[in-house]
Amino acid sequence: MVRALLLLLIFLAGCTTAQKSHISSSSPQVQVEEELPEFYVRGVEIEGEKLEEMKNQIMRALVPLPGVTYEAINVTATELGTGLNLEVVASSRVSEGLDIYRFYYDPGSRKITLKGYVLEAIPPTVRSKAVSIALYSEEMQRILSENAIAVEPRVRRILPETAAKYYAPKTLFSVTWSDFEKRVVVSALVDLDNGRVVQTWTGRG
Repeated sequence: MVRALLLLLIFLAGCTTAQKSHISSSSPQVQVEEELPEFYVRGVEIEGEKLEEMKNQIMRALVPLPGVTYEAINVTATELGTGLNLEVVASSRVSEGLDIYRFYYDPGSRKITLKGYVLEAIPPTVRSKAVSIALYSEEMQRILSENAIAVEPRVRRILPETAAKYYAPKTLFSVTWSDFEKRVVVSALVDLDNGRVVQTWTGRG
Protein backbone atom coordinates (compact mmCIF):
# COMPACT_ATOMS: atom_id res chain seq x y z
CA MET A 1 0.00 0.00 0.00
CA VAL A 2 2.85 2.38 0.81
CA ARG A 3 4.44 1.62 -2.56
CA ALA A 4 1.14 2.31 -4.34
CA LEU A 5 0.77 5.62 -2.53
CA LEU A 6 4.32 6.60 -3.45
CA LEU A 7 3.68 5.77 -7.11
CA LEU A 8 0.50 7.85 -7.03
CA LEU A 9 2.27 10.82 -5.50
CA ILE A 10 5.07 10.55 -8.06
CA PHE A 11 2.52 10.51 -10.88
CA LEU A 12 0.54 13.45 -9.54
CA ALA A 13 3.80 15.31 -9.09
CA GLY A 14 4.74 14.52 -12.67
CA CYS A 15 3.09 17.74 -13.69
CA THR A 16 5.14 19.63 -11.10
CA THR A 17 8.51 17.94 -11.23
CA ALA A 18 11.50 19.27 -13.10
CA GLN A 19 11.56 19.04 -16.85
CA LYS A 20 15.18 19.08 -18.04
CA SER A 21 14.65 20.88 -21.36
CA HIS A 22 15.86 24.42 -21.95
CA ILE A 23 13.79 26.89 -23.92
CA SER A 24 15.78 28.69 -26.61
CA SER A 25 15.13 30.75 -29.70
CA SER A 26 15.00 27.55 -31.76
CA SER A 27 11.90 26.30 -29.90
CA PRO A 28 8.73 26.04 -32.04
CA GLN A 29 6.35 28.99 -31.87
CA VAL A 30 3.23 28.45 -29.77
CA GLN A 31 -0.01 28.49 -31.73
CA VAL A 32 -1.71 31.66 -30.55
CA GLU A 33 -4.22 34.11 -31.95
CA GLU A 34 -3.01 36.77 -34.38
CA GLU A 35 -3.65 39.26 -31.59
CA LEU A 36 -1.27 38.26 -28.81
CA PRO A 37 -2.78 37.64 -25.36
CA GLU A 38 -2.53 40.24 -22.64
CA PHE A 39 0.74 39.79 -20.77
CA TYR A 40 1.30 40.93 -17.17
CA VAL A 41 4.38 40.66 -14.97
CA ARG A 42 4.55 41.30 -11.23
CA GLY A 43 6.95 40.62 -8.39
CA VAL A 44 10.63 41.22 -9.04
CA GLU A 45 10.99 44.23 -11.32
CA ILE A 46 12.09 43.29 -14.83
CA GLU A 47 12.53 45.96 -17.46
CA GLY A 48 13.72 46.72 -20.96
CA GLU A 49 15.50 44.16 -23.11
CA LYS A 50 15.53 41.52 -20.38
CA LEU A 51 11.75 41.72 -20.01
CA GLU A 52 11.19 41.47 -23.75
CA GLU A 53 13.59 38.54 -24.07
CA MET A 54 11.94 36.70 -21.18
CA LYS A 55 8.46 37.39 -22.54
CA ASN A 56 9.40 35.98 -25.95
CA GLN A 57 10.86 32.83 -24.38
CA ILE A 58 7.77 32.29 -22.26
CA MET A 59 5.48 32.68 -25.26
CA ARG A 60 7.47 30.08 -27.17
CA ALA A 61 7.45 27.69 -24.20
CA LEU A 62 3.71 27.67 -23.52
CA VAL A 63 1.87 24.61 -24.82
CA PRO A 64 -1.90 25.15 -24.94
CA LEU A 65 -4.11 22.24 -25.87
CA PRO A 66 -4.82 22.28 -29.63
CA GLY A 67 -7.89 24.42 -30.20
CA VAL A 68 -7.28 26.41 -27.01
CA THR A 69 -5.88 29.93 -27.15
CA TYR A 70 -4.72 32.01 -24.20
CA GLU A 71 -6.39 35.39 -23.67
CA ALA A 72 -4.32 36.49 -20.68
CA ILE A 73 -0.94 35.47 -19.26
CA ASN A 74 0.09 36.51 -15.75
CA VAL A 75 3.70 36.07 -14.64
CA THR A 76 4.86 36.27 -11.04
CA ALA A 77 8.65 36.59 -10.75
CA THR A 78 10.44 35.80 -7.49
CA GLU A 79 14.13 35.51 -6.72
CA LEU A 80 15.52 31.98 -6.53
CA GLY A 81 19.25 31.66 -5.98
CA THR A 82 20.97 33.78 -8.60
CA GLY A 83 18.03 33.50 -10.99
CA LEU A 84 14.28 33.90 -11.04
CA ASN A 85 11.35 31.59 -10.41
CA LEU A 86 8.59 32.40 -12.89
CA GLU A 87 5.05 31.25 -12.19
CA VAL A 88 3.04 31.66 -15.37
CA VAL A 89 -0.76 31.47 -15.22
CA ALA A 90 -2.52 31.31 -18.59
CA SER A 91 -6.29 31.60 -18.98
CA SER A 92 -8.63 30.86 -21.86
CA ARG A 93 -12.27 31.69 -22.41
CA VAL A 94 -13.00 28.10 -23.43
CA SER A 95 -12.30 26.76 -19.94
CA GLU A 96 -12.77 27.71 -16.31
CA GLY A 97 -9.52 25.91 -15.52
CA LEU A 98 -6.09 27.49 -15.80
CA ASP A 99 -2.79 26.34 -17.25
CA ILE A 100 -0.02 26.98 -14.74
CA TYR A 101 3.66 26.66 -15.65
CA ARG A 102 6.73 27.08 -13.46
CA PHE A 103 9.97 28.18 -15.12
CA TYR A 104 13.44 28.98 -13.85
CA TYR A 105 15.32 31.85 -15.49
CA ASP A 106 19.10 31.45 -15.48
CA PRO A 107 20.80 34.85 -15.82
CA GLY A 108 24.00 33.17 -16.97
CA SER A 109 22.57 31.41 -20.02
CA ARG A 110 19.67 33.89 -20.26
CA LYS A 111 17.33 30.95 -20.84
CA ILE A 112 14.26 29.64 -19.08
CA THR A 113 13.76 26.01 -18.09
CA LEU A 114 10.39 24.38 -17.49
CA LYS A 115 10.37 23.01 -13.95
CA GLY A 116 6.76 22.00 -13.51
CA TYR A 117 3.17 22.50 -14.57
CA VAL A 118 -0.51 21.96 -13.76
CA LEU A 119 -2.60 22.17 -16.92
CA GLU A 120 -6.36 22.44 -16.46
CA ALA A 121 -7.36 24.80 -19.31
CA ILE A 122 -9.38 22.02 -20.93
CA PRO A 123 -12.62 22.54 -22.87
CA PRO A 124 -15.70 20.96 -21.20
CA THR A 125 -16.16 18.48 -24.08
CA VAL A 126 -12.59 17.19 -23.76
CA ARG A 127 -12.87 17.02 -19.98
CA SER A 128 -16.15 15.08 -20.20
CA LYS A 129 -14.64 12.63 -22.67
CA ALA A 130 -11.66 11.94 -20.40
CA VAL A 131 -13.94 11.36 -17.40
CA SER A 132 -16.26 9.10 -19.45
CA ILE A 133 -13.35 6.95 -20.63
CA ALA A 134 -12.10 6.63 -17.05
CA LEU A 135 -15.54 5.66 -15.76
CA TYR A 136 -16.03 3.14 -18.57
CA SER A 137 -13.00 1.23 -17.37
CA GLU A 138 -14.08 -1.85 -15.39
CA GLU A 139 -11.01 -1.50 -13.18
CA MET A 140 -11.89 2.11 -12.32
CA GLN A 141 -15.51 1.15 -11.66
CA ARG A 142 -14.33 -1.51 -9.24
CA ILE A 143 -11.85 0.81 -7.48
CA LEU A 144 -14.37 3.65 -7.12
CA SER A 145 -17.02 1.24 -5.88
CA GLU A 146 -14.72 -0.46 -3.36
CA ASN A 147 -13.72 2.91 -1.93
CA ALA A 148 -17.25 4.36 -2.15
CA ILE A 149 -15.93 7.50 -3.86
CA ALA A 150 -18.56 9.88 -5.25
CA VAL A 151 -16.71 13.20 -5.45
CA GLU A 152 -16.18 15.24 -8.62
CA PRO A 153 -12.97 14.27 -10.43
CA ARG A 154 -10.22 16.69 -11.39
CA VAL A 155 -8.86 16.50 -14.94
CA ARG A 156 -5.35 17.60 -15.87
CA ARG A 157 -3.40 17.43 -19.10
CA ILE A 158 -0.10 15.58 -19.03
CA LEU A 159 2.59 16.66 -21.51
CA PRO A 160 4.35 14.03 -23.67
CA GLU A 161 7.67 14.43 -21.81
CA THR A 162 6.00 13.37 -18.56
CA ALA A 163 3.66 10.82 -20.13
CA ALA A 164 6.65 8.98 -21.61
CA LYS A 165 7.63 7.92 -18.08
CA TYR A 166 4.35 6.06 -17.62
CA TYR A 167 3.11 5.08 -21.07
CA ALA A 168 4.21 6.85 -24.27
CA PRO A 169 5.45 10.30 -25.36
CA LYS A 170 2.03 11.70 -26.17
CA THR A 171 -0.55 13.96 -24.53
CA LEU A 172 -2.52 12.13 -21.85
CA PHE A 173 -5.10 13.16 -19.29
CA SER A 174 -5.09 12.47 -15.58
CA VAL A 175 -8.55 11.95 -14.07
CA THR A 176 -8.29 12.03 -10.29
CA TRP A 177 -10.83 11.54 -7.52
CA SER A 178 -9.67 12.88 -4.14
CA ASP A 179 -11.87 12.07 -1.16
CA PHE A 180 -10.19 13.95 1.67
CA GLU A 181 -12.67 12.76 4.29
CA LYS A 182 -11.83 9.14 3.54
CA ARG A 183 -8.21 10.06 2.78
CA VAL A 184 -8.35 8.18 -0.50
CA VAL A 185 -6.99 9.30 -3.88
CA VAL A 186 -7.81 7.38 -7.06
CA SER A 187 -6.37 8.34 -10.42
CA ALA A 188 -6.65 7.11 -14.01
CA LEU A 189 -4.25 7.97 -16.81
CA VAL A 190 -6.33 8.30 -19.97
CA ASP A 191 -5.30 8.06 -23.61
CA LEU A 192 -7.99 10.08 -25.35
CA ASP A 193 -6.91 9.02 -28.86
CA ASN A 194 -7.32 5.32 -28.13
CA GLY A 195 -10.21 5.76 -25.72
CA ARG A 196 -8.66 3.74 -22.92
CA VAL A 197 -7.24 3.92 -19.42
CA VAL A 198 -3.55 3.07 -19.58
CA GLN A 199 -2.73 3.13 -15.87
CA THR A 200 -4.50 3.48 -12.53
CA TRP A 201 -3.30 4.41 -9.04
CA THR A 202 -4.90 4.21 -5.64
CA GLY A 203 -3.45 5.77 -2.53
CA ARG A 204 -4.48 6.19 1.09
CA GLY A 205 -3.11 8.90 3.31
